[in-house]
Amino acid sequence: MAKAASDLRRTLQPVFEMLDADSSGSVSTEELAAASEHLQLQLSPSELKQLMIDADKDRSGEIDFEEFAMIIQAQVEEGKGGGFAQRLLRGAAATGDDS
Repeated sequence: MAKAASDLRRTLQPVFEMLDADSSGSVSTEELAAASEHLQLQLSPSELKQLMIDADKDRSGEIDFEEFAMIIQAQVEEGKGGGFAQRLLRGAAATGDDS
């Protein structure tokens, strides 16, 4: 299981970097909304807000890589195939965004 988590984190790093448009090391609500639109994820404002609430454990107003990895890993482990995690990974792969 640790190898799977490690593999997932390696997969997520370039996705996170793509989301982090200003290279600040964290993803704001605005960056998440822009990426959602770019990847055609069709997340509603309430879904984006809930994702930020769920992921932003330190309540900084932004998601850092650790928070991002934790929320995506939790969704994958829960089998939420239609969840943000799977939609994000599929969207990034479909558009060729890997950096």
